[in-house]
Amino acid sequence: MNQILIKLKPLALRLLGQKRYLALRARALPLISPSSDVAAQEAAAQEHDKYNAKIMDQSITFSIVVPIYNTPERFLRQCLQSVYDQIYPHWELILVDDKSPAPHVRKMMEEAAAKTDKVKLIYRTENGNISAAVNSGLKAATGDYFTVLDHDDILSNAALYWMVDALIQHPETEYLYSDEDKTDEGGQRFFGAFIKPGWSPELTLQCMYSCHMSVYDRVKAQSIGGCRSEFDGAQDFDFMLRYISRFDQVHHVDKVLYHWREWEQSTAQNLDAKPEAFLRQRAALKDYLDAKNESYEIGDHPLRGHHKVSFQPRRDDKVSIVIPTANGTLELDSGIENNADAVVASIIATSTYDNYEIVLAHNGDLSDSQMTAFEAEPLVRLIEYDDSRSFNLADKINQGAAAAAGDYILLMNDDIRVITPNWLELMLGMAQRPGVGCVGAKLLFPNGTIQHNGVWMRGHLAGHIDYEAERGSIGHDLSGLGNRNCIGVTGACKMTPRTVWEDLGGYSTTFRLNYNDVDYCLRLHEKGLRSVCLGDVELYHYEGVSKEGGPSVLDGEIELFLDVWSTRVPVDPYLPANLV
Repeated sequence: MNQILIKLKPLALRLLGQKRYLALRARALPLISPSSDVAAQEAAAQEHDKYNAKIMDQSITFSIVVPIYNTPERFLRQCLQSVYDQIYPHWELILVDDKSPAPHVRKMMEEAAAKTDKVKLIYRTENGNISAAVNSGLKAATGDYFTVLDHDDILSNAALYWMVDALIQHPETEYLYSDEDKTDEGGQRFFGAFIKPGWSPELTLQCMYSCHMSVYDRVKAQSIGGCRSEFDGAQDFDFMLRYISRFDQVHHVDKVLYHWREWEQSTAQNLDAKPEAFLRQRAALKDYLDAKNESYEIGDHPLRGHHKVSFQPRRDDKVSIVIPTANGTLELDSGIENNADAVVASIIATSTYDNYEIVLAHNGDLSDSQMTAFEAEPLVRLIEYDDSRSFNLADKINQGAAAAAGDYILLMNDDIRVITPNWLELMLGMAQRPGVGCVGAKLLFPNGTIQHNGVWMRGHLAGHIDYEAERGSIGHDLSGLGNRNCIGVTGACKMTPRTVWEDLGGYSTTFRLNYNDVDYCLRLHEKGLRSVCLGDVELYHYEGVSKEGGPSVLDGEIELFLDVWSTRVPVDPYLPANLV
């Protein structure tokens, strides 16, 4: 699909500057900040209520735990009022005072209990910090679902309403999270909306992007033992990781339902308000990965509050690099370069992983000198494409893969040049993770800008994420700086387990030239497998020079693709609708 993907619109206007980066909490919010219309969402919920009595008639109950310690009166009052104002009525509010010395706290808690019998009061006899306070509330909770509302934050009045709506549509869900934004000290202005991707297991290891509003099955939340005090400041990240390791049915509610207060003592405004949180977050991440017996490394991330997680191969599996070639040439400033020769040379010269083979699927037009050189190289195997039928690139790739001996198939265009020495280790380590069906890489144009960092889809459009962005760009949902889940990756460089490839029957030959790579990823998606793009694996891509049959879309290919997929995968779960 390399020649026909629609360019992703520039994201510069949707990204905030350095001030936003430094304002990230240790629990780590990514950097996309489209504007939100909170009032419109709440009005929509009220309008929705007029014709959807099914939601209001539900018996699903929520326990909202608010841990309190010396909260400024005006903040706590707004926080509590946001619960009273909920459109959906079936909730209990559990206020936990962590032995606040400020006298107004007890007074306000007693006022809340007098206001409604849905309020429970807990006065801790000693200050135990955030984990102890949350655990006191969780222990007293009786609702079907449990959530924590920070004592200075505000819920949308439609928060519970939309959570119930999601639970009706997805009753298997064990963990829900919503979009969020910020509010100022007055609680009247809302800004900096974070419109999140769908559930992304690889991205969540980089940062707790799900954050607020997080809703858990209450019984299951109690079963894991609540929060751990040794992770105070990152206790929500630690709790979430331990929870999803046992209960993995997760759903994203794509509405701004939580307003995070920005003031001088909050991490919303000052990351250094809780400097210990980052180290505890990393400790929680290490604990989670160790418990899963992962082979991994955690490195420093360019953004504070984030982690760079890379996975190393658990096994020394063989990788078959399948390269279809038309034996074309590339005109560079340094001279004419033969693609087949150059791609093989770059792999052998650069790669540090040694258990691989290169399967070169050619058309029978290699020169005698090329044949001699390739046959003398033990890492290379030559497969002559049987094109007795009309030319079909998908079929050519399938023939190459059928001849491969590896446990993992890596498809690569012949106009790729390898520049990351440990690219195979990183791609294989990720591909060996349970649930991963396809792994891609960041592809760069010769001028250093990004050509591909995953595939996005929206209706009848498809495109490369971060297209033409600068090499060091943060990118959509931080995809430029780490691993992220996406709906698919380009066939110019993608790794997939051989078992998955064979189960899916390889590329569909219905898509002779284009869309076969996207079609493959969408079929993976339907089976519940994930595609991951690795921001740390970079390769140069001289896009288009290896495209046999010309760069144009064949007659009927777009219509065929839409016929197959427009209703089966109508929405890209990883792409916020307002970014395209």
